[in-house]
Amino acid sequence: MKLIQNLNIRLIQVLLISFIYQTIVLSQGITNNGAVIIIGSGASVQINGNYLNESSGSVILNGVIKLTGDWINNGSGNIISNPGTNGEVIFEGSSTQHINGSTTNYFAFNQLTINNGSQVVVDSGMDVTAYGTTTLNGPECLVLESGMNPHPMSASFIDNGTISGPGTMVDKCYTTGTGTYPVPSGRGWYLASPVANTKSSVFGIPAETDNDLWYWNDITVAWVTITTNNTPINPMQGYSFRSDSNKTLYFTGSPNTGNYSISNIPGASEGYYLLGNPYPSSVNWNDAITTNINNTISYRTVNSSNTMVFDTWNGLVGTDNNGYAAVNGYIPPMQSVWISVTESNLIGSVLFTNDMRLHNNSMSGFLKSDIQDSLDVFRLTLSGNGQVDQNIILQKDFASDSMDAYDSQKMFLSNSSVGELYTLSAEGTKLVINTVPPIANSDKQFAVGLNIASAGKYSLSADLSQLLYQGNVYLEDKKLNIIQDLRIKSEYSFSSPVVSDTGRFVILFKSLSVGSASGLNSLNSTTTSTSSYTYSNEAQIYVINYPVGSNINVYDLSGRLIYSGICNSDQDCLDHHFNVGCYIVKVSNNSSTASEIVTIRY
Repeated sequence: MKLIQNLNIRLIQVLLISFIYQTIVLSQGITNNGAVIIIGSGASVQINGNYLNESSGSVILNGVIKLTGDWINNGSGNIISNPGTNGEVIFEGSSTQHINGSTTNYFAFNQLTINNGSQVVVDSGMDVTAYGTTTLNGPECLVLESGMNPHPMSASFIDNGTISGPGTMVDKCYTTGTGTYPVPSGRGWYLASPVANTKSSVFGIPAETDNDLWYWNDITVAWVTITTNNTPINPMQGYSFRSDSNKTLYFTGSPNTGNYSISNIPGASEGYYLLGNPYPSSVNWNDAITTNINNTISYRTVNSSNTMVFDTWNGLVGTDNNGYAAVNGYIPPMQSVWISVTESNLIGSVLFTNDMRLHNNSMSGFLKSDIQDSLDVFRLTLSGNGQVDQNIILQKDFASDSMDAYDSQKMFLSNSSVGELYTLSAEGTKLVINTVPPIANSDKQFAVGLNIASAGKYSLSADLSQLLYQGNVYLEDKKLNIIQDLRIKSEYSFSSPVVSDTGRFVILFKSLSVGSASGLNSLNSTTTSTSSYTYSNEAQIYVINYPVGSNINVYDLSGRLIYSGICNSDQDCLDHHFNVGCYIVKVSNNSSTASEIVTIRY
C-alpha cells in the first residue's frame, strides 16, 4: 500500500498505476487537469475525497477506484475512456456522494458498485450508464434527482449489464399542485413508475386526502379513481396524478430493466391507451415493437403559463405547444403518453427492450427535443388569451391524402381559455399533423378548423422555415374576403366569436405560373380559355391570352382598387408600377370572370 496525501495532476501527462502498487491511498482526493491516468488490472486506488476531472482529463480503468467523495466531471468528455465491462468504481462514503459536473451531463462506468452506508445522488440533468454489473448494496443507495421547473429535468440511469445486490434505487419527481381539497385544481401529472413493485401509496393514496390518482380504463373508456394504498402500479401503464399542493414523489425499489410489454389493447370505442415509460431513462418510441398501433403519441403536458396542453409526435415531426421544445418521440423517465389502436376491430400491443433506452437530458426538460431531419414542414399556430395551439402539414412521398400511419388525430382539451386548431383528412378526420403527398408544382388547399371557446382577438402565424415547397402559400379568410401571402406577412390577426367550424379559413398552396416570376394559377376561375393566365415580373403585372376588351381590375388585400383598365391585346403589361405585396387581379367580360392572385417581390 502506498499513501499519498494529495494528488493534483497538472504537469504530468500520463500517470500509470499498475499491479506493482496494488493499492494507492489518496487522502485528499484527485484533481485531474488534463492527464491520462492508467489504472491497470489488479491495481486499486482509494480516494478519500473527490475525483475532480478538469479540462480533458481521463482514466483508462482496468482496476478499481474506490472513493468517499463526489465524482465530478468539468471536462468535455467522459471521465473513463472507452468504458466497457472491465474495471470498477466503488462508492463507499459514509455520507451523501454526488455524480455531477459543470460542462457535461454524461457519465459512463464499467462496473458500478455502491456500498451499504453510502448514498449516491445523481444530480438533476445528469445521465449515468453502467456497461457492466451495477451492484446496489444498501437501501436507497442510488438516488436520481429531479428538477423543479414546469418540465423537470430528471437524472437518467441506464444499465447495459445486470443489476445485483439487495439495495434499492430512488427516482424522485417533484410535482406542483394548487386548489382546495377535495378538488385539486393544479396541473395534472401524467406519470409512470421506473422501479419494480410500486404501489399506489407512493402517491400518498389514501393517507393524504388532498391527492387524487387515476388510470384510464381503455375498455370502459373512462377514468378510474384509485383509493387504496396497496394497488399495484403497472410499469407499462400511465397514471394521472393531481394534488392541491407541491409534492415530492419517491419511486423506490429495484430499477426496471430488460423487456417490458403490454398486450390486449382494445381498438373498440376510442381505442386509446395511456402508456407508461417503464425505465429510469428515456425510451425511443420510434424503436418500439408494435402491433396494430398508430405511429402517433400524444404528450399531456403543461405550457409556460401552467395550462395543460397536448403535444403530438407522428414518428417524423412533433408540435411545440409546451413552448419549450418540439417533442421528438423520446418518452422521458416517469412520463406517460397516449397511444391508439389502428382499427376498432383489432387488438394492439407494445414491446420495449433495454436497447431502446437512451439519455436525452442534454436537449431540454421533461419534454424532450432533438434537431429533426430536414422535412417539408408547414407549421400554423393559433394564438390567443396567452395560449397557443399548433397544426402541422407535412409532405412525404409515401403519404396519401386519406388517413394513413403518419396522420395524427387531434386530441381536444375542452379548455375555454385555449383556442384549438386542426386540418382535415380526405375523410374529414380532424388532424393535428396532416401528412400528405408532395405538393410539388401543383396546387392544394386545406380547410382550417377552429374551436374557439372564448370570444376575443386571435392570430394565425405560419412558420415556413422548414417548408421546402417552392410555390406561394396563402391564408384565405372567407368571412372577410381577405387573402394574405404568408411568405410576405406570416401572421394574420382576427376577432372571433365562440365557434367550432371549418368554414372560415383556408391554407392555399399555389404553384408558380408557367413563364412567370411569381404568379399564380387561377383561383375560382370561370374563364373559357385554359391558356389564360396572369403573372408578375419585378414591378409589373402581365395579363395573357384574355379577350381584347375585357375589364381588368387590380385590388390589394384590403379590397382597395389599385388599377383599372382594359385588355388591348393578348399580352398586356399593365401601365402601373406596383409596390411589393400581394394583389388580386380580376379579369371580366360578358361571358366569363377570372380572379387571380399575384405577388410582387423585387
